[in-house]
Amino acid sequence: MEIKLSKIRIANYKCYERIEVDLKNELLLIGSNNVGKTAFLEAIKIAFSKNSLVTKEEVYFKEGEEVPQDRKIIIDVLIEPIEDEFSDQWFELFGDLIINEPESVALRTIFSHNELKEEYKQENKALNYWPEFNDFLDFEEYKSSNVSNLIFDSIPVFYLDAKRDINDDLQKKYSYWGRLVGDIKFKSDKRNQLEQELYDLNIDIVNNSDVLEHVSKKLKDISSVTGSENNSVQINAISEKITDIGRGMDIKIKSEGSESISISKQGMGTRSWATFLAFSSYLEWKNLQMIKEELPFYPILLLEEPEAHLHPQAQRRIYHQIIDLEGQKVVSTHSNIIATQTDIESVLYVSKKSSYSNIDYIDFSGVNKKDKYKIEREVLYSRGELIFSDCLILCEGITEERLLPAYFEKYFGVPYYEYGINIVSVDGYKNYVPFLQFAKSLNIDTFIFSDGEEFAIKKVKNDYRYVHGKGDRSTEFEEVISKYITFIPDGLDTEKYLVEHYELELFTTLIDEIEGKEDFISSYQSGDKDHNESEKVLKYLSKNKSIYSKKLADYIEQQVDFEILEPYNEFFRKLNDFKKYI
Repeated sequence: MEIKLSKIRIANYKCYERIEVDLKNELLLIGSNNVGKTAFLEAIKIAFSKNSLVTKEEVYFKEGEEVPQDRKIIIDVLIEPIEDEFSDQWFELFGDLIINEPESVALRTIFSHNELKEEYKQENKALNYWPEFNDFLDFEEYKSSNVSNLIFDSIPVFYLDAKRDINDDLQKKYSYWGRLVGDIKFKSDKRNQLEQELYDLNIDIVNNSDVLEHVSKKLKDISSVTGSENNSVQINAISEKITDIGRGMDIKIKSEGSESISISKQGMGTRSWATFLAFSSYLEWKNLQMIKEELPFYPILLLEEPEAHLHPQAQRRIYHQIIDLEGQKVVSTHSNIIATQTDIESVLYVSKKSSYSNIDYIDFSGVNKKDKYKIEREVLYSRGELIFSDCLILCEGITEERLLPAYFEKYFGVPYYEYGINIVSVDGYKNYVPFLQFAKSLNIDTFIFSDGEEFAIKKVKNDYRYVHGKGDRSTEFEEVISKYITFIPDGLDTEKYLVEHYELELFTTLIDEIEGKEDFISSYQSGDKDHNESEKVLKYLSKNKSIYSKKLADYIEQQVDFEILEPYNEFFRKLNDFKKYI
């Protein structure tokens, strides 16, 4: 590769009021639904097109606002050489559009309202220089030379959306498959020979089929309708013309020991992957053509949700196939499997605040190498789904991870995931830091529900100060901590608090169900001299957290009027005061 698309600026397009994004050779877009991932891909696409259609509905506007007719969509892109200067091929292509010191090309796409035609007209221009971000919206210093179509031919955008199906593409002239097979070329002498063979084969098929021969004879009566006795009627069982071979093509897949099956009968995963392979095949073919014609070529590949319909192993494989493709890649995904395969510094996080969307790299500026390694190892590789959280609830262990969802649904009336929340155990009070740093870097709102032992309170507060307050021990920051962290009172952990505040019979009944034995706790031996039934129950719960917590969570969900204990009520009130869920 000799050039790169290094920056893009977008103003007034869909959910983007005004943003600037630095671009890398491989980028992964992540974020919740409807935050602007597809809009960002589309903005790149129309920045390299001269015939895009934009409607009034695609112009950015705030809630309750009428879109002013003078509001323009502006998309600027900065193209730079990989080395200090453009190669001879690219220098010749860009010509007078090149900006010096350092060498680059800045292209602008403008959509402005045409009052006479009641539509938005498109203009493509080149900037005299790359202005500061705060000035780019009003910047109007342009090169006198036009942006030629040859530039867009050499920097084409290939877009593959999530609604892909090779079964549909086989029928479409302008799909990547259709473009590949739409103009099959043969040497003229071979072409004539093949078409004669196809003609003879058609005759042979009809003559050897009673039905087709019967229909063929009847169709000769068409002359009585047209009023001409010189009409000839022929049934084409197969196409006779090489130029028509691409129409009606099929792909068949054959497994060992079985008949070949049409791609149309395959599952959506296979059909989706086949579309991608046709896409990559077209890209490689186009690259070979440009090399043959000695033209520069730098494709920009935009892929939406490549994981659609694919199982986990296939998701891993297709992402590596994407990375191996020629050109600059921007991929949007909802797959934590794909998200955890890429370099974390190549991930762009798309979020929506109020009426506009924003795009940021994950910010590791305050994270040292050791902590960054912990984030990758303990969060991303084992908890990749957290990338897609709108809000994060952290807790110490499996008991809280099981009970909090049950309590949440009782309090709010809906499951926690309906609000884009993830509830996660960090597996011990000493392990909050990587999760807090990860959430901070993605600007994900984070709340903690913690055990209340003195040592746990001290450690959790210090870790929160380390990540969010740089060690701040002021009264003001203590108030910040109290907004986001709730501790179980009276110096108790979860099991002790539950046993003290619920009827003991609740737990003995659950234990009997688990063990399949009535009054199990009376004969339970924990290894210590237990003084009473309550202590025995507590010892059992502490040693069997994963089993009892699931049983208790199921029981809570089944009860209509189950009592939510006060620490949980307090925690959900804080959460609701911040996010306004009810």
